[in-house]
Amino acid sequence: MTDIVESLASKEFERLGQNILRLLANVGELGHCKGCGAVVYWVTHRSGKKAPYTQDATIHFANCPQAARFRKRRDGDDRED
Repeated sequence: MTDIVESLASKEFERLGQNILRLLANVGELGHCKGCGAVVYWVTHRSGKKAPYTQDATIHFANCPQAARFRKRRDGDDRED
């Protein structure tokens, strides 16, 4: 019985992952992080600003080991493009 439940849960997670990838592909431009090289989807927010998201639909800055390179200074100047 446990094997059946695990199999169904695994298939559901796989379907969910595929749906997330389809959604990101439709709303964002595929690219790579300049800091760590990870695959990201550039999603344009309502404000017009773009933000990088990962394949699991989280903002890339949360996981990027190079995120500090891209944070803006308090005076508004970018540290790096």
